Amino acid sequence: IDANIESLGVADRCSLIVGDAVDALTSSRVLRSGGDRSGIEPGYSLVIVDPPYDDATLRNRILDRLGARESTVARGALVVATSRRRGSGVLEEPHGRLRLVRAMPFGETLVEILLVAEEGE
Repeated sequence: IDANIESLGVADRCSLIVGDAVDALTSSRVLRSGGDRSGIEPGYSLVIVDPPYDDATLRNRILDRLGARESTVARGALVVATSRRRGSGVLEEPHGRLRLVRAMPFGETLVEILLVAEEGE
């Protein structure tokens, strides 16, 4: 992953955190990327959630944390979440500030694109 970040020339605007996903989302270490961020608050601007497909509990814990008001995810950020197509998904359960933009099935996989909104938006 580090090599990909370097090859894309985005190392100055990107951080890779290796560790427990739920812990990272509650850390006081909020990522701030450079460049034009008009309309996006400080915090994560893109989060990819790709837990083991059979661990719907972990996936939902992560999405709940991302959608919480005190989350380190910026309003206007995108969340890309993968899961097994059957039995889990944002379509079935709301997660705070996360709003479904698009759900795309690919075989047994469901890829969901979510937007972090203000509560009530």
